Amino acid sequence: MERDLIHGSADTTGASLLVPCNQEEDFPAACYRYKVKYLFHPETTVAQVADLCLGLQGLQRLGCFHGLGFSQLNDVFREPSLLGVTCRYGSTQDQKICIEGAIEKLADYDPRRAATACKSLAPELTAHCQQTIAYGFYS
Repeated sequence: MERDLIHGSADTTGASLLVPCNQEEDFPAACYRYKVKYLFHPETTVAQVADLCLGLQGLQRLGCFHGLGFSQLNDVFREPSLLGVTCRYGSTQDQKICIEGAIEKLADYDPRRAATACKSLAPELTAHCQQTIAYGFYS
C-alpha cells in the first residue's frame, strides 16, 4: 500500500506491467491488491486482466486474482451482480480468491450488499462467498 501511495500508476510503465508484485515472494496478494487497478485503461476489459493473471503461477497467480476482485470493488458495490461476471475466470481456486478480493471490504462496509453479490455466483461458489462475509476483512 505504501508503494502505491508513492508510485501509483508509474509502476505500470516499466518493462513489466506487474512490477513490483511479480517479484514479491511472501505476500503477493497484498501487492496485487493495489496494483491491478492500474492495469485497467478505458479499453481494458476484466477478461484481459484475467488472462494476464492466468499467465502467472502459484501465489503470484492467486495474488493477481485477489487484486482483480479488489480492483472491481466499486463496480460490484454499484451493481452486485457483477461479482459473478468479474470472478468467473480461471480455476475454482482462482475464482474463490477473486471473490475474497471483492467481498472482504464490501462486507466490511455493507454486509447486505455483499450477500446480494454472493447470489450472482455459481452455486458451488456461493458458500465460499458467504463464508468470506462471515470472516470479514483481512481473513
